[in-house]
Amino acid sequence: METNLQHYLNYQYPDTKVLYVEDEKFSREKLLRVLNRRFKTVHVAIDGEEGYQLYQQYQPDLIIADIKMNQMGGLEMIEKIRKLNNKVQVIVTTAHDDN
Repeated sequence: METNLQHYLNYQYPDTKVLYVEDEKFSREKLLRVLNRRFKTVHVAIDGEEGYQLYQQYQPDLIIADIKMNQMGGLEMIEKIRKLNNKVQVIVTTAHDDN
């Protein structure tokens, strides 16, 4: 049986539901490993369309989304989500390289 301390060490934010939206597989898998260590519930989408559907289904507390994606970009997805909930917390990421 897991103690409260063990549970805390496994998930630092056990009550926070996260939606992570990233189309680039390598980036998605790297950050997903980190997120799964910190949050008990992480839903993953590969584009804005899927992210919007998962948001409607699970109502996560935090959205982490890439700006540029196929289908629907992150900013467009966030704009649609904000019409449903203008208080949801959002972190926007990008893999853009100026070089």
